[in-house]
Amino acid sequence: MRRKHRKRKNRPNPVDPDTIAAFEKSVSPGHYMAFDPSSKPEGLPSAGKNCRRIVVAASFFSGVPLQGVDPSDIPQGPVYLWRAFRTGSSISQPHKVDDALYYRTANGTPLALHSKRSPDHHSQIASASGLQGIIESYSLPPASEGTLADYRQLGANLEFETPFKSTGSS
Repeated sequence: MRRKHRKRKNRPNPVDPDTIAAFEKSVSPGHYMAFDPSSKPEGLPSAGKNCRRIVVAASFFSGVPLQGVDPSDIPQGPVYLWRAFRTGSSISQPHKVDDALYYRTANGTPLALHSKRSPDHHSQIASASGLQGIIESYSLPPASEGTLADYRQLGANLEFETPFKSTGSS
């Protein structure tokens, strides 16, 4: 008898350890990097043909208790935010952002948690790692690299009536 494969609803997905290693090489905790999709470091997730900018930010998980999150899915150490700014098929300016968090658990398992798949868990982990303020602000970073504080304070709010302007590639 064949078993049905059940999707892990509202839980992070396992990822290749090389993906986490690519994040670790790209950005240190407390900082961000912004890339044009064609210049993103090898190993970072892609974002599809309508992606105009990928931003990666890193912070440490604070260790606060998380409600309703399986203890085996809780981050240990750095948490990496991956943001993809996308356009629609008929417009040039970004109007969608995809967010995912990447991290290792206490036993070293690399996981990814997409904001749309599990918004409550994603929000709790983002908040407990200091990345929620960046997610809530629909903005591009002020430069192609810098500190999280700079991103929060100086991020350029997107104007939907004007063409998309990149902050340059790294």
